[in-house]
Amino acid sequence: MPFNRKRKFKLMVVSFWFFTFGAFLSQNSLFAADKETAAQNEKSKDVVARIGDEIITAMELNEAAKDELKSIESQIYDIKMNKLDEMVNEKLWQLEAGKQKKSIGDVQDEALKGANPGVTDAEVDNIFMQSQGRFGNSTEEAKGKIRELLKKQKLSAVSDNYAGNLKNKYPVKILLEAPRFQIDMTGRPIRGNVNAPVTVVEVSDFECPYCSKIQTTIRQLRETYKEQVRFSFMHFPLPFHQHAKDAAMASLCAEEQGKFWEYRDILFDNRSALAKSDLVSYARRLGLEVNGFQQCLDSGKYNSKIDDDLNAAMKLGVNGTPAFFVNGQPLTGAQPYESFKKIIDRELERK
Repeated sequence: MPFNRKRKFKLMVVSFWFFTFGAFLSQNSLFAADKETAAQNEKSKDVVARIGDEIITAMELNEAAKDELKSIESQIYDIKMNKLDEMVNEKLWQLEAGKQKKSIGDVQDEALKGANPGVTDAEVDNIFMQSQGRFGNSTEEAKGKIRELLKKQKLSAVSDNYAGNLKNKYPVKILLEAPRFQIDMTGRPIRGNVNAPVTVVEVSDFECPYCSKIQTTIRQLRETYKEQVRFSFMHFPLPFHQHAKDAAMASLCAEEQGKFWEYRDILFDNRSALAKSDLVSYARRLGLEVNGFQQCLDSGKYNSKIDDDLNAAMKLGVNGTPAFFVNGQPLTGAQPYESFKKIIDRELERK
């Protein structure tokens, strides 16, 4: 009997030891598993910084820097697109040379045969006046270089035009996706077909000389694309333009009476005359109800709307005028018609 009690006691001690050791192992295993899970979670979040017990993830960083990154992405896209255009043209020449069973050089020479683009003295003089000595100190030498440069540019244009015609023979579809900014169109004025496949958003200042200058290009785009392109507008009055914000306010007061676009056109045509008396005079010219217009202008009721446009544009990377977004793709400055056409045509091909 004593023996059995002693044996029973030993068994209890051994069982307790195994239970305690097992619990210890189990606890440590759970702790190790927790550490491993935490490490995996941290890795999945791609942690880029720790501050005490807090972390910053790559996703959070990318979200905070998305506007700046988008601008860089646009620059990268432009570089790739220019290079892709060159590569596409090379392929077109190769295909045509293969079809004609000639060398590429022979096909290109044939395309340029008879092309003798003239360069006028007026064209040379115009470039010479703008060059400020970049072509040499001698007037005769400089003008000779300019003439040759202009001739090469015109021949290049003939070659590019021929390559462009080859696209009808060998259809080209560009699949490289452009980075795009998302622009809230709620409440923005629209000119043109509201269901047009391409939207051009103009970010502008009524007192800006370059903004006024580019209106010729915008009118040309409207005439060319008609129902295919719609236009919208964001206000970006620059602080060093004395009358720019009043002009923006006046355009919104004109919008109250359904005449935003007509009033906007008058402002750009008269950018040097934007005093308040001028703004009221333009309203009278358009047949607006002048007392209501004057009260609206003097009240400053649209200050917050103009500021909202400014802030929205800056978030899109705009820091000067004019700026444009063609289906969300940025185009900065008073660009030539061809720059707009290139993007718009590409967008229409996607539809």
